[in-house]
Amino acid sequence: LMNLIVNPMELKDLESVTRLSVELGYPGSRTEFQERFEEISKLSHHVLLVVKDTEEVRGWIHLEIVTDFIEAKKVEIKAL
Repeated sequence: LMNLIVNPMELKDLESVTRLSVELGYPGSRTEFQERFEEISKLSHHVLLVVKDTEEVRGWIHLEIVTDFIEAKKVEIKAL
């Protein structure tokens, strides 16, 4: 069995995250993903997580906590 661990995304994860993102069809370079990571990391209503098997990144997800006037607060998946 594979032990998967979910952790907040860190700068050291970006090389693997970039590779996975490009494989999934998301356009961008390592530099572009780092700029986005740094910007999103400052936003309290956004969460970037990675799924790791030991130290290797197997996946990632970007979540946003959304507050709407007509609906209860919810979490939306922005990308994975």
